[in-house]
Parts: sequence; structure tokens; C-alpha cells
Amino acid sequence: MRFTRALADVFGDQLEQDRIRRALIVARPALAELVHADGERPLLRIPRPRGADVLIAKTSEGPAGSQWVVGVPGAPAPTLHEAGNCEDIVRLVLAAVDGAEVAEEPDPAGAADDSRTGPSDG
Repeated sequence: MRFTRALADVFGDQLEQDRIRRALIVARPALAELVHADGERPLLRIPRPRGADVLIAKTSEGPAGSQWVVGVPGAPAPTLHEAGNCEDIVRLVLAAVDGAEVAEEPDPAGAADDSRTGPSDG
């Protein structure tokens, strides 16, 4: 068998997925039996006591190429949170499982952009 780029990508995704799963279990041992890995794609599913599952998935699109996102069910629509690292994923998942409101991290690139604010009455 030849080690192709596609095979290396799949193997890398599996390693990342396992690292995320282990970090979640270290942070919350009770999740050990609840975190389910999808067999065909880089996706983890965590059931919540009240409501739909929290999803962790690797996307192939984004400003920096592929990245992991956390999907949190909500009304009227689910929310996708971009996660910069494993610690962000754990924080977002635990907040979602606990039913806490997840605060978005401020966008440092947009913080200095004054074009988003309207004219002042001042």
C-alpha cells in the first residue's frame, strides 16, 4: 500500500479527533461513554441531557484552510463556533453540555476597524 496525501490527511484527522476526545474526557471524565466518533468523517457527537447533540467537526473551508468547529443546537438556529485550538473546543463543548451561554471571543482584527460603527450624534 502506498502512503498517499489523502491517506495522510485521513490519518491526521483521526489523530486530531482522538486528541480532542481525550482532552474532553480529561476535563470531564463523565463524558468518556458519551463522546461518539463518526466512523467516516472527522466528527464527534456529544449528547446533551436536554436537547440535541453538540457536534465537533473539521471543516475544509475557512480563513486559514481547514479548522475545527463546535456546533451548538439552539433556537431559532444552531450556532457554529470556530475553535482555534483544543482548549477552545473543550471550553465550548463543556459550556454547551452544561447549558451555559457561550460568549464569543472578541475579534482582534475587527476591534480596530472603525468602519463597522455608525456616525455619532455627537
